[in-house]
Amino acid sequence: MPHHHKSHKSHKKQVSMLENIPFFGLLFKKGHKGHKGHKGHKGGSQKNTFSEAFNKSPFFTIFKSTAAISFGFMGAEIVQALYVIFFWLIGYHLMKTYNKENTELFDELQDGQYLGIVFIVIGALPFLYYILMFMGFSLGEIAIQSAFGSE
Repeated sequence: MPHHHKSHKSHKKQVSMLENIPFFGLLFKKGHKGHKGHKGHKGGSQKNTFSEAFNKSPFFTIFKSTAAISFGFMGAEIVQALYVIFFWLIGYHLMKTYNKENTELFDELQDGQYLGIVFIVIGALPFLYYILMFMGFSLGEIAIQSAFGSE
């Protein structure tokens, strides 16, 4: 019969790199590892990791929330930028591909170039809010000047 033998894990305390840094070392509770012959202590070690301290600290909770919001906002902006670049590049490619030889880009537009313009407009849709806001301010300024301006 084969002899089954249990592997023994090392009983050395694993020290995180963060425990050696002065500020982060304060976040770790030093657990006492008891042993069989010593009375008054429970055997085993307390498991206090950085993640437990990270989850319990109000400062780190605020930090995690701020980081999550920041990364979420940046992720959304990156997706929007990729969307814009994707449609603008398709539109520009169609504009260049269907351009009539020896003419400027917008002279004598061909059917494929109209499709390119549609793709460029679709790519500009995320900026529609800013375009409309600018138009509203400009039109409002023109209306005020015409209503109250000098004649």
